Amino acid sequence: MNTFTRLMALGAVGATLATGAAQAGELPAVSKLNGSASLSGVYHYQDNLSEGLDGVLSGSLSVPLGHEFGFQGDASVATTDDDGAAGLGGHLFWRDPAKGLAGLTAAYMVFPNVGGNTDIDMKRFGAESEFYLGNITLAFSGGYQYGQHIDDGGYGTAMGYYYANDNLRLGIGATKNPLSDTNGVVDAEWQPDFGVQSGMTLFAGTTFGQDDLVIAQTGIRFYFGDPKSLKRRNREDDPAPITDAILKQMNPSFYAKYCAGQVSFAKYSQVTCGATNDYTPP
Repeated sequence: MNTFTRLMALGAVGATLATGAAQAGELPAVSKLNGSASLSGVYHYQDNLSEGLDGVLSGSLSVPLGHEFGFQGDASVATTDDDGAAGLGGHLFWRDPAKGLAGLTAAYMVFPNVGGNTDIDMKRFGAESEFYLGNITLAFSGGYQYGQHIDDGGYGTAMGYYYANDNLRLGIGATKNPLSDTNGVVDAEWQPDFGVQSGMTLFAGTTFGQDDLVIAQTGIRFYFGDPKSLKRRNREDDPAPITDAILKQMNPSFYAKYCAGQVSFAKYSQVTCGATNDYTPP
């Protein structure tokens, strides 16, 4: 686990412990039963690796647990040219919509029949925290991942979000997991004004890094619940889904490494097939 990942994991856990001891605010952790659904396309490219275009369908359901706490369940499925993927995730959190969020997360992902002969699965356990500072939100998450035919290790993400207005959120940050170096992230989400807060938003984001890495995602999301601004949805309703983010980072058509008929998820630079790093696209 490198320095960046340690900082993200420790920051998320520390914020969880510290913020969880704060007094409850006037607004509940989750305004009421609510949910969201999104459909997106993801494009992957990196030097010496195959490029791909995939589809991701994700959904979340959030429920209040009394006044101070909430729970959210996430689910995602993805389709690729040759393979698919699916996953479930959960958040158990404390939140004061005027101050921030602190909680624990878990996820299970499966990538069946990768390369035609290998099933890959992954588990993640971690923590997350958010700090609300006017039009700025600081968000941190981190933890540990392990599984079958996949690199074990720590992961972490740090993001800063700025609300240009209550319905337009701009984000910038960095992310790290055992399959990649530390990469930059930029994203945006916009809720159009149709004279009523419809709950439909458009979003786009890009992850970029070494060896000309580009992971670009764009899509549409529907929020279900009371009409309200995007800023209030983000702070009063559902936290960001974790399964969607994992599928964007760890797509089988992009990260799978094939060596003499064997396949696993690992950094391309760490895979050795005989005397050379040979890669056969799926």
